[in-house]
Amino acid sequence: MQRDKSLDWMRAVLTILVVIGHSTFITISTKYGGMDYQSELISNGFSCGYVYVIASEIKAVIYKFHMPAFIALSGILYGRQYRSGKFDSLISLAKSKFNRLMIPFFMCWVFWNIPLKMISGYYLPINNNLWLMLVQMLNPYQVHLWYLEALFFIFVLHYIICKYVSRTSFRLLICAICYVGGVFIRYKYGAPLGNPLLYIIWFEVGFDRINEKADKLPIWFEVILFSICYIVSNYIQYSWVVFDVFLGFFGLDIVYKLSRRKTDISNSSKLLKLSMVYSFEIYLLSDSLNYVILYTWVQVFGITALCSNIMYGILLFIRISFTFFLPIILSVIYVRLKRIVLIAKQ
Repeated sequence: MQRDKSLDWMRAVLTILVVIGHSTFITISTKYGGMDYQSELISNGFSCGYVYVIASEIKAVIYKFHMPAFIALSGILYGRQYRSGKFDSLISLAKSKFNRLMIPFFMCWVFWNIPLKMISGYYLPINNNLWLMLVQMLNPYQVHLWYLEALFFIFVLHYIICKYVSRTSFRLLICAICYVGGVFIRYKYGAPLGNPLLYIIWFEVGFDRINEKADKLPIWFEVILFSICYIVSNYIQYSWVVFDVFLGFFGLDIVYKLSRRKTDISNSSKLLKLSMVYSFEIYLLSDSLNYVILYTWVQVFGITALCSNIMYGILLFIRISFTFFLPIILSVIYVRLKRIVLIAKQ
């Protein structure tokens, strides 16, 4: 199967957006723990500066489309595999995706996510209860690894849907119904098993390349539509239930169209090349580092340093840089050590 290099560009850009989006927070709250520096600042009469406000707004925009785009990208790639007959049964699909998604999910959670979050004090509200840390895997709300868990069940569920429903319009309708159920689940329960019902609609969009049917819409027009939907969803209560669908579609379609203009990532910057080659490693390892960096910053400079535009700007730069490059460095070291071990065994 010929490699679509434009999709490499799309994955590289989305990975960078993930790193930026994950590097802005100063508050994460779940029933299993978290950190809430913003509430602590407010309770002591302090407020964050405009750099934090701008960064938070950029994050909010990114969050409206970057995961729908990532899941649609998986749908595009899977659609090609499915039509080529790569997976002849549900068992073969589940086995392949379990090895690719769930094993890294479990390994990263236990040996990376938990230790780093313990260092940052994330689990202090539950007294560092190891059992609850593991139970959180079943409902990884506000934990970046939810994507791997959700994507595994999306693959399985979509395979079952395709087995019994051949028409694209019917599959899209089923996925739309799943989205409604996913909205209810998120509102009531968070993200059990990553809440695959909420995101399967984007997988179907990629699987059937539904966004290609919107090719006649120019990018500038979609940017305007995205902006209108974003403004409306922020000012009308609960309107996000509907407008998040439009925001996700317009956002992923804009990125997809831009990627099709970049047919060869080899002509792109080194940053994009690194993002493409190590996208999975960056996604696995980057976010947990944010907790340690943020915790260390507050311990060294004090919590009020988060109010300073200059200090928060420096912190933001450090978080983006470290969480992008450190996973790459660790991956390179791991590969080289593995190679040394293999040579030593010969």
